[in-house]
Amino acid sequence: MRANAHNVPAHRRGSGSRIAAAFWTLTLVVLVCGLFACAGEKKSEGKKSEPATASPAVTAPKETNPAAPAGPAEAKNGPGGYYPPTTKGSAPDNGPRPVPSTVPDTVDGMRDAMRKGNIAYSVPSPMTVDKIENIRLTLSYAKLSEEIRRTYAQGGIQGGQNAVPTSQTMTARLCADDKIKIISKPEQTKPVSEASGTEWTWEVTPKQEGLAAVEITLVAYGKIDGEKVEDPFVVYRDAVTIKLKERSLGETLSEWLKDILHDYAKQTALTVLGALTLAGWAWLKRNRKPQG
Repeated sequence: MRANAHNVPAHRRGSGSRIAAAFWTLTLVVLVCGLFACAGEKKSEGKKSEPATASPAVTAPKETNPAAPAGPAEAKNGPGGYYPPTTKGSAPDNGPRPVPSTVPDTVDGMRDAMRKGNIAYSVPSPMTVDKIENIRLTLSYAKLSEEIRRTYAQGGIQGGQNAVPTSQTMTARLCADDKIKIISKPEQTKPVSEASGTEWTWEVTPKQEGLAAVEITLVAYGKIDGEKVEDPFVVYRDAVTIKLKERSLGETLSEWLKDILHDYAKQTALTVLGALTLAGWAWLKRNRKPQG
């Protein structure tokens, strides 16, 4: 038979209620603890999945200037150039700075290695129209430019320079405007003599009076890495302006007499030589002994 609740004793009904309450309380405590545990796991997993960020003092990127070498922050704007500031809070960059290239220009190095000589030139001025004149350029290792000039005839225009780079073979070039005719070869290449020096001479003749420009250029030949440089380079150049004049009446008469005397002397010499030849032949004929 089913027991009626009303027939259960009161003390038994109170004991059952307490057991049920204790069961549900324990269940609720376990459920709450489980919820807290799950929440803690998700939080720790979220922290593990985030990327690790280093302290700015260790891994902060360093500001750099691509146009300048890196260096300590204390040296920026100081001697040796500009150095970019380091990031705030980061350690200064004490690494070695790149050394700038000190290799000189190849042609400049070649010029510096060449033996130095002294040069001087002499240009007659004024020049007389239709009269042959000489322009001279001299290179010497023993004499200074001033000493070379004293060997030239007085007058005219003189110039030069000391400590000019030289080579074993050098080319001198003379340029002039249309008022002057250059009789000699304008460009002359000669070997350089260390003992006696080297001289270039040009014969010129003015064609009309006025002012004329004359330019003297000296070029040398060098070697780079043991190979001869194809194109010579200029070691000296100077230009002067000279005066050209017509012959005066006295100069004209003087030249005319000189030519006459020169021609007369030649004619006289030929006449005397001819007369002596005839006299000798006549003497030999007269003094010849008859045969037999």
